[in-house]
Amino acid sequence: GTYRIQVRAPADLPSITGTYRVTVWEVTPDVTPLVLNQTMNGRIETPYSVDRWTFSAVAGQQVRFNPVNASAPGVAFTLRGPNGWIGLSNLVNAPSLITLPASGEYALTAFGTGGAYDIDYAFQLIETVQTELALGATFTGQFVGNGQAMLFRINLTGDRPFQITLGNAG
Repeated sequence: GTYRIQVRAPADLPSITGTYRVTVWEVTPDVTPLVLNQTMNGRIETPYSVDRWTFSAVAGQQVRFNPVNASAPGVAFTLRGPNGWIGLSNLVNAPSLITLPASGEYALTAFGTGGAYDIDYAFQLIETVQTELALGATFTGQFVGNGQAMLFRINLTGDRPFQITLGNAG
Protein backbone atom coordinates (compact mmCIF):
# COMPACT_ATOMS: atom_id res chain seq x y z
CA GLY A 1 0.00 0.00 0.00
CA THR A 2 0.86 3.64 0.08
CA TYR A 3 1.89 5.19 3.38
CA ARG A 4 2.31 8.79 4.43
CA ILE A 5 5.03 9.99 6.79
CA GLN A 6 4.48 13.22 8.64
CA VAL A 7 7.35 15.07 10.35
CA ARG A 8 6.59 17.90 12.78
CA ALA A 9 8.59 20.13 15.06
CA PRO A 10 7.49 19.90 18.71
CA ALA A 11 4.51 22.24 19.31
CA ASP A 12 5.80 23.48 22.67
CA LEU A 13 8.90 25.14 21.17
CA PRO A 14 8.58 28.87 20.28
CA SER A 15 10.61 28.63 17.08
CA ILE A 16 12.65 25.85 15.51
CA THR A 17 14.62 25.61 12.29
CA GLY A 18 16.89 22.91 10.98
CA THR A 19 17.16 19.92 8.74
CA TYR A 20 16.00 16.38 9.21
CA ARG A 21 16.40 13.08 7.41
CA VAL A 22 13.85 10.30 6.95
CA THR A 23 14.99 6.80 6.03
CA VAL A 24 12.60 3.91 5.39
CA TRP A 25 13.94 0.37 5.89
CA GLU A 26 12.47 -2.97 4.83
CA VAL A 27 12.15 -5.08 7.99
CA THR A 28 10.27 -8.17 6.80
CA PRO A 29 12.33 -11.20 7.91
CA ASP A 30 13.88 -13.34 5.18
CA VAL A 31 12.64 -16.86 6.03
CA THR A 32 14.58 -19.82 4.60
CA PRO A 33 14.57 -23.57 5.37
CA LEU A 34 17.72 -24.62 7.22
CA VAL A 35 19.47 -27.79 6.07
CA LEU A 36 21.35 -29.54 8.88
CA ASN A 37 25.03 -30.36 8.26
CA GLN A 38 25.37 -27.87 5.40
CA THR A 39 26.94 -24.42 5.28
CA MET A 40 24.20 -21.81 5.10
CA ASN A 41 24.88 -18.28 3.80
CA GLY A 42 23.03 -15.08 4.62
CA ARG A 43 23.29 -11.31 4.44
CA ILE A 44 22.29 -8.56 6.84
CA GLU A 45 21.36 -5.81 4.37
CA THR A 46 20.12 -3.07 6.72
CA PRO A 47 20.42 -2.22 10.43
CA TYR A 48 16.99 -3.81 10.85
CA SER A 49 17.40 -6.93 8.70
CA VAL A 50 16.46 -10.28 10.19
CA ASP A 51 17.15 -13.65 8.58
CA ARG A 52 15.13 -16.54 9.97
CA TRP A 53 16.27 -20.10 9.23
CA THR A 54 13.67 -22.78 10.08
CA PHE A 55 13.94 -26.55 10.63
CA SER A 56 12.12 -29.43 12.31
CA ALA A 57 13.70 -31.55 15.02
CA VAL A 58 12.83 -34.25 17.53
CA ALA A 59 13.15 -34.14 21.30
CA GLY A 60 16.66 -35.03 22.46
CA GLN A 61 18.27 -34.31 19.09
CA GLN A 62 21.68 -32.76 19.62
CA VAL A 63 23.10 -30.09 17.33
CA ARG A 64 26.18 -27.90 17.32
CA PHE A 65 25.90 -24.33 16.08
CA ASN A 66 29.08 -23.34 14.28
CA PRO A 67 29.54 -19.77 12.99
CA VAL A 68 31.78 -20.23 9.94
CA ASN A 69 32.54 -16.74 8.67
CA ALA A 70 31.36 -13.13 8.53
CA SER A 71 32.54 -10.30 6.29
CA ALA A 72 32.49 -7.95 9.31
CA PRO A 73 31.69 -8.13 13.01
CA GLY A 74 28.17 -7.43 14.18
CA VAL A 75 26.04 -10.52 13.41
CA ALA A 76 24.32 -12.31 16.29
CA PHE A 77 22.17 -15.45 16.42
CA THR A 78 19.20 -16.59 18.51
CA LEU A 79 17.73 -20.11 18.48
CA ARG A 80 14.10 -20.57 19.54
CA GLY A 81 11.94 -23.65 19.69
CA PRO A 82 8.57 -25.01 20.78
CA ASN A 83 6.86 -23.63 23.90
CA GLY A 84 8.99 -20.46 23.96
CA TRP A 85 12.26 -22.36 24.48
CA ILE A 86 15.43 -20.32 23.81
CA GLY A 87 18.65 -22.24 23.18
CA LEU A 88 20.93 -19.44 21.99
CA SER A 89 20.45 -15.77 22.70
CA ASN A 90 22.47 -13.07 20.94
CA LEU A 91 25.37 -15.46 20.27
CA VAL A 92 28.09 -13.66 18.33
CA ASN A 93 30.92 -16.06 17.51
CA ALA A 94 31.40 -19.10 19.76
CA PRO A 95 30.39 -22.63 18.75
CA SER A 96 27.68 -24.05 20.96
CA LEU A 97 26.44 -27.62 21.60
CA ILE A 98 22.68 -27.82 22.18
CA THR A 99 20.25 -30.62 23.03
CA LEU A 100 16.82 -29.74 21.63
CA PRO A 101 14.17 -30.28 24.32
CA ALA A 102 11.03 -30.97 22.29
CA SER A 103 9.85 -32.20 18.91
CA GLY A 104 8.65 -29.44 16.61
CA GLU A 105 9.65 -26.40 14.62
CA TYR A 106 12.77 -24.40 15.46
CA ALA A 107 13.99 -21.04 14.15
CA LEU A 108 17.55 -19.73 14.09
CA THR A 109 17.51 -15.95 13.69
CA ALA A 110 20.44 -13.83 12.45
CA PHE A 111 20.49 -10.06 12.92
CA GLY A 112 22.88 -7.13 13.06
CA THR A 113 24.07 -5.73 16.38
CA GLY A 114 24.74 -2.09 17.22
CA GLY A 115 23.42 -0.86 13.86
CA ALA A 116 25.81 -3.08 11.85
CA TYR A 117 24.74 -4.04 8.32
CA ASP A 118 26.01 -4.93 4.81
CA ILE A 119 27.42 -8.10 6.36
CA ASP A 120 27.65 -11.47 4.62
CA TYR A 121 27.84 -14.45 6.98
CA ALA A 122 27.93 -18.25 6.95
CA PHE A 123 27.15 -20.87 9.59
CA GLN A 124 26.46 -24.56 10.06
CA LEU A 125 24.03 -26.37 12.31
CA ILE A 126 25.60 -29.79 12.61
CA GLU A 127 23.56 -32.71 13.89
CA THR A 128 25.34 -35.00 16.32
CA VAL A 129 24.56 -38.53 15.19
CA GLN A 130 23.34 -40.90 17.90
CA THR A 131 25.22 -44.19 18.00
CA GLU A 132 23.41 -47.22 19.44
CA LEU A 133 25.65 -48.97 21.97
CA ALA A 134 24.72 -52.41 23.32
CA LEU A 135 25.68 -53.42 26.84
CA GLY A 136 29.12 -55.04 26.83
CA ALA A 137 30.02 -53.52 23.46
CA THR A 138 33.10 -51.38 22.88
CA PHE A 139 33.13 -48.33 20.65
CA THR A 140 36.34 -46.78 19.37
CA GLY A 141 36.07 -43.30 17.94
CA GLN A 142 38.26 -40.39 17.03
CA PHE A 143 37.77 -36.66 17.48
CA VAL A 144 38.67 -34.63 14.41
CA GLY A 145 38.36 -31.10 15.80
CA ASN A 146 37.46 -28.80 18.66
CA GLY A 147 33.85 -28.82 19.80
CA GLN A 148 33.06 -32.21 18.30
CA ALA A 149 30.56 -34.28 20.25
CA MET A 150 29.56 -37.93 20.26
CA LEU A 151 26.11 -38.98 21.43
CA PHE A 152 25.50 -42.59 22.47
CA ARG A 153 22.21 -44.29 23.14
CA ILE A 154 22.14 -47.26 25.54
CA ASN A 155 18.95 -49.27 25.95
CA LEU A 156 18.57 -50.48 29.56
CA THR A 157 15.88 -52.66 31.07
CA GLY A 158 14.93 -52.53 34.72
CA ASP A 159 16.88 -50.58 37.29
CA ARG A 160 20.15 -52.54 37.32
CA PRO A 161 23.34 -50.55 37.83
CA PHE A 162 25.76 -50.19 34.91
CA GLN A 163 29.23 -48.81 34.39
CA ILE A 164 30.68 -46.72 31.58
CA THR A 165 34.46 -46.75 31.11
CA LEU A 166 36.10 -43.98 29.09
CA GLY A 167 39.66 -44.22 27.85
CA ASN A 168 41.99 -41.87 26.03
CA ALA A 169 44.72 -43.46 23.95
CA GLY A 170 46.35 -40.07 23.35
